[in-house]
Order: sequence, then structure tokens, then C-alpha cells
Amino acid sequence: MLAGETVTAPPDYRDGVVVRWLWGDVKRFFYILRGRPPGYRAAYPGRAQAVRELFGRQPAGTRSETWDRHDPWPAVGEWVEGLRELVARIT
Repeated sequence: MLAGETVTAPPDYRDGVVVRWLWGDVKRFFYILRGRPPGYRAAYPGRAQAVRELFGRQPAGTRSETWDRHDPWPAVGEWVEGLRELVARIT
């Protein structure tokens, strides 16, 4: 793209796939629950919106970015590291 060349999609590419980064959604949820950061003046989501975003309906066919039942370790590693990060912030 930077060199001006045409980029073609791989043959198995599927258009319209929705991917969810669940750990990112969980982190956002906790940040919203903590409240608006000091000095932040823009609109900030409320707790009800945070709950809706995390637990509400997702588009049909939404896939997890990291979970694969044939190879669960990337997802497990992400959650272990995420929980470690969360505990470090709390303590």
C-alpha cells in the first residue's frame, strides 16, 4: 500500500466478520466504573451504558478475537496477563 502496490485479500478472506476483543471490553468496563478521569471534559459513558456494552447483544456471528476451542492457550494467556495487570492496579 505504501509503495503504491495493489493488495489482494487472501482467498479464504470473508467480508463482514465481526470480531470481539472480550478482554478489551472488560478493561473498558472497569475504566468506566472508576468514573471520568480527572480533567476529562468530554462526554463519558455511564455505568448503565458500560453494562449494556459488555453484556448486551452482539451482532449475529460475532467471533472472539482470541478464543479457539482447538487452541485455547492464546485466550488463556491473555486473561491471565490481564488479571495480573488488574491485580497490580488494585494493590
